[in-house]
Amino acid sequence: MSEHADAARSAPGQTDRAPGSFPVKAQARRRPAAAIRQEAQASPDRPHPAALTALLQNQGSGYSREYLRESVLAWAARKWPEFFTGQDAFEADFERHCESSRVRVTDARSGSLAWSFSGIRPDLTASRLWETRILFLGRDDHDLLLVSTGYLGDADPDVHVAQPAFMCPLIEHLPFEDGGYPVCTTPRQVLNDAAFANFRDHLLSRRRALPMLVLGAHPTSSESRDWDESRYVDARSMARRLCGLAHVVCLGPLVLDRLRDWLGSELAVDAGGARLFMPGLEEVGGPGQHPGFARSPSARPRTAAGDLGSTVQAAIHAWSVSAPRRLDFDALWSSVGGA
Repeated sequence: MSEHADAARSAPGQTDRAPGSFPVKAQARRRPAAAIRQEAQASPDRPHPAALTALLQNQGSGYSREYLRESVLAWAARKWPEFFTGQDAFEADFERHCESSRVRVTDARSGSLAWSFSGIRPDLTASRLWETRILFLGRDDHDLLLVSTGYLGDADPDVHVAQPAFMCPLIEHLPFEDGGYPVCTTPRQVLNDAAFANFRDHLLSRRRALPMLVLGAHPTSSESRDWDESRYVDARSMARRLCGLAHVVCLGPLVLDRLRDWLGSELAVDAGGARLFMPGLEEVGGPGQHPGFARSPSARPRTAAGDLGSTVQAAIHAWSVSAPRRLDFDALWSSVGGA
């Protein structure tokens, strides 16, 4: 096993990590946050972080690792066809660039289980340059996939960011897990006592590293088949847009009452609304740390759904690039000599 893969700890279930940090922690020496801020100020071309995904797979296999790498490089070949046509991107060090785009693939060491990818390209309107960095770390007992998306230029609080197109198919094909439960691209539906017990167990899990977006079904949508056509939130579309960044859970009207009885009104979820439960519910309590999002009673359903969805997505993206997570990513990226 490569020493570079030792940047991640071997015990994914340990409980001494801070809520919201990566599923496994970096052992590589971190740079102080102040030093990172100074570097960002001194480097105006440093990308602004927009989204950061960290996914854990226990007991990764040779097949899953090969499938993951091929999926990422197939996506890259579609994004940067001018660099990949007739080229072997599977060689240990692969780099191509032109005036506004760049691609690099690097193995930490020949035969290593660690590799990295970085690519820069303009968006469809050529108004902004986007950078995607991908880091894979493999060990005997788990694999860790990290995907960072950022943009160059002036900071824009309203910038729209989407997960790379390979993310949902990867999650659907490989057994990524978080807190003992699978990471999914579809919303989990909680309708009865047994499902609520599982939901409660996952919500309280100290191993949960991803936020849980809990949506309250509207009283007129008591049947699960109606939720995806809810007047206020399209749960299925939300789950795909946030794949790898958060769990999306739909609670039926009767279960909403159980949640209120359990956590109290301050952490309840209203019908037609949502609440974002961050990792570490027992350690970090209070409505301020687990924000709720209420629908506007005066807005039309389609407008309300768009407003609520945009607000929730912005909150999850902001959490994903919080300082502790960026520090973890930078430490891991540096430890393997990222592309």
